[in-house]
Amino acid sequence: MAFVLLFADSIVAYLTIGAAIESTGFEFTFGEAGPKRNNDVDWTVPVVALCVLVAICWLSAWPLFRKGFYLSGVLQIIFGSGLLILLAVVARS
Repeated sequence: MAFVLLFADSIVAYLTIGAAIESTGFEFTFGEAGPKRNNDVDWTVPVVALCVLVAICWLSAWPLFRKGFYLSGVLQIIFGSGLLILLAVVARS
């Protein structure tokens, strides 16, 4: 059950991040020589969407800890932290 929860969180995270970043018009290409600066991009929608997603991910770790699935709970917390790091990296470029 813990792995199903982590898989579901990762699918929802992918879709949420994709939709939120797409709504800003942000352009990011890995193959470019230098990253484009997107200073005029409004990051409100992606930040709010991602913070809600991370909160859900971290809250879903609580039942795992209570049932004794410590490794799965830690993976949920690491996954949520990774989403915040991903937003920081993408927003900085």
